[in-house]
Amino acid sequence: MDALFASLLLGAAFFLVGITVARVLGQAFEQYRAVYSAVSNEHLLDGLLMLDGHQRKLLCIACALLGLTGGYVLSGMGMALLVGGALGSTPELLVRRLGSRNLESFNRQLVDALQAMVGSLQAGLSLPQAMEQAALDAPRPLGPEFRLCVRHMKVGIPLGEALGRLGARVPSRELALFASSAALAQQLGGNLSEILETVGATLRERFRIEGRIAALTSQGRLQGWIIALLPVGFGLIFNRMRPDLVQPMFESFFGYALVGLIAAMEVAGVYLMRKIVDVEV
Repeated sequence: MDALFASLLLGAAFFLVGITVARVLGQAFEQYRAVYSAVSNEHLLDGLLMLDGHQRKLLCIACALLGLTGGYVLSGMGMALLVGGALGSTPELLVRRLGSRNLESFNRQLVDALQAMVGSLQAGLSLPQAMEQAALDAPRPLGPEFRLCVRHMKVGIPLGEALGRLGARVPSRELALFASSAALAQQLGGNLSEILETVGATLRERFRIEGRIAALTSQGRLQGWIIALLPVGFGLIFNRMRPDLVQPMFESFFGYALVGLIAAMEVAGVYLMRKIVDVEV
């Protein structure tokens, strides 16, 4: 009877996961094509960044249900809760990680793009032409974003509004600095090439300081992760050596409450340690 129930639950989980994943990724791919129709190199994982909040929740629920079912079939309710929680949070963590990676790459590429734009402006090109020239040589993710911004300006959208839309798509402080500088130079006048050269030098110095801070705090981050993983490692070792002492925690309400409290304290500890070593420049 238990095997039949587990099989039915597993089949329902796979069915729900398949429908949810196909629907979410299909909508994300359509949105991605609508925005970046001129880009030939399309990466599947980048489509996850186009998901809205509702689609992310559906994907997280589907993965959590799959983890609950697989964990229950493999090792009971305790493993089901552990695997379900891990898989349920994986899509959101993956989206955030992809977004953070793309944003970091965009900021690094922006420094080189500003230097190329300075040369184009000094050669007599306008700012949209300089942006288009920089976008031709820039890889992803800066290249497609700049090309889309240039297309907006070509169809009659003002420079300030086009840069504002670019800033809405890419929440970057470095991009906001470039956009505000370019908009002010257009409205108030001034040597735009010198302004962009100063902005590029400022960003380059900021990245140098950030790299120095990352090197100085790398040992603290490693120690934080080691301390955070020690309770999990000891719990697995104790479960292997003395399962009669660990399994009772998954057989009563108080045991589940204790495991939940441990997990909450682990998450809070990791968050606090990351905040301690995270220095803003």
